[in-house]
Amino acid sequence: MNSTICPPPPKKLFIVVNVDWFFVSHRKQIALSALSAGYNVTIVARNTGHKQLIESFGLEFIHLPFNRSSLNILANTANMLQLFRIYRRYKPDIIHHVTLKIILYGSSLSRFLGIATVNAISGLGYLYIDDSRHKYVKKIYENILKYSLGSEKAITIVQNQDDKMMLISKNIVASKSIRIIRGSGVDPLEYNFSQDPSGEIIKVVFPARLLYDKGILEFIEVARLISAENPNILFQVYGAIDRYNPSAVQVEVIREWVNERVIVWHGHSGEMSSVFSNCHIVVLPSYREGLPKSLIEAAACGRPIITTDSPGCRDIVIDGLNGYLVPIKDTKILYEKLRVLIESTNTRKKFGINGRQRVMQYFNIDLVVSLTMETYKCLLK
Repeated sequence: MNSTICPPPPKKLFIVVNVDWFFVSHRKQIALSALSAGYNVTIVARNTGHKQLIESFGLEFIHLPFNRSSLNILANTANMLQLFRIYRRYKPDIIHHVTLKIILYGSSLSRFLGIATVNAISGLGYLYIDDSRHKYVKKIYENILKYSLGSEKAITIVQNQDDKMMLISKNIVASKSIRIIRGSGVDPLEYNFSQDPSGEIIKVVFPARLLYDKGILEFIEVARLISAENPNILFQVYGAIDRYNPSAVQVEVIREWVNERVIVWHGHSGEMSSVFSNCHIVVLPSYREGLPKSLIEAAACGRPIITTDSPGCRDIVIDGLNGYLVPIKDTKILYEKLRVLIESTNTRKKFGINGRQRVMQYFNIDLVVSLTMETYKCLLK
């Protein structure tokens, strides 16, 4: 009698993020690679209109109405209960939580249920931008985080060395359970290298959400100074208003800047490759980052960058190699470095070439995907 050996069922991978558009922009390639490797992949997120697109990739989708900024205990508890029911019903083999709030929601649940978990921290959040603030809140937060990340079946991913050392030094995560994967990667074929665009107008781009802790005020102040000196410098802002973030800039303030003709505000763009190819300099004076994807994209396109000497930003820019690092909130030095790049085509060209090479070596999407897949395999063993 012939006997047939049935192959084991595919492993169930859940990727849990705040909102669907963030998955599409930051984690899609990882999910598709997992799908190609034989995983059954489900995305759990708030549906804002991308559900059909995500399902068209061959991925499953579960809507969960996360509110990224809500402090409402009842709303947060309801989300946790919904997530618990989902985990208990579908019994995933591995869960990939992305961003801090999702980690705080989900990792304690996956720990309770004994599910292997990847906790991907894209940045430690606004509590760590100024260490003098929120002292007692931060202590409570760290204790919760310690429990959430402390499972024997969990691996924590951070995007920069500063965050790794902070979590280890505060005894939140054991060194054996944490690893660095540098952001969500960039496809160098999508973000092509190009030379400076021609024309007399020098275009300077701020590529981030409209948040004060992204350094938008410093950008505006320097834009005022330089525009008064040289009308051929165009300051462009590509970023959406994030009304759920405590650091959000109000739309009335942004309109004042536009009416003052300090900046041209384009809002969110889904074509940042074209934006970077058509500008000369990229500026992001952020106070703290996980690893800003926009700067990796800008470097891939061969654009010189000015950013701050802060966690996440200094992982992308090496001062004097592919851009300049300036102190946080220091508009004087920001102004001086921007003037250098405006006036020197050769420096822009040199920084652009070096930036492209750095992206190919450290931030290529293939490398990020490979390291993530290795993490899954390690947990499933």
